[in-house]
Amino acid sequence: MGVEYCARLSRVVKDSLVLYNGVELEADIVVLDTGYHRMKTTARQTLADAVASRLQEEWDLDEEGEINAMWRFSGHQDFWYMGGTFGWCRSFSKLLALQIKATEGETVYLSDQK
Repeated sequence: MGVEYCARLSRVVKDSLVLYNGVELEADIVVLDTGYHRMKTTARQTLADAVASRLQEEWDLDEEGEINAMWRFSGHQDFWYMGGTFGWCRSFSKLLALQIKATEGETVYLSDQK
């Protein structure tokens, strides 16, 4: 059994899935989570196209294989994504807070001592 992250599915064939990048994955069963809206979609509905069009997709991977835009620069100045499980949010909120402080020109301390 395996799990494959796929931001884009090209097509489904008899015994496999073909991903957008051309990779074909054999599969006995496929589970799709279809009741989910991406944060960028929600931003477009809530804010404006001018904001959303500058945002990166939050859960895609960047060229180095790191999670794109989540808990880091989103593509739009002063707009930050924060999501995931409670445990992830608890851990990554500190990292995100340090990044926000740094962009505001504040001194960033790595401990409680100044």
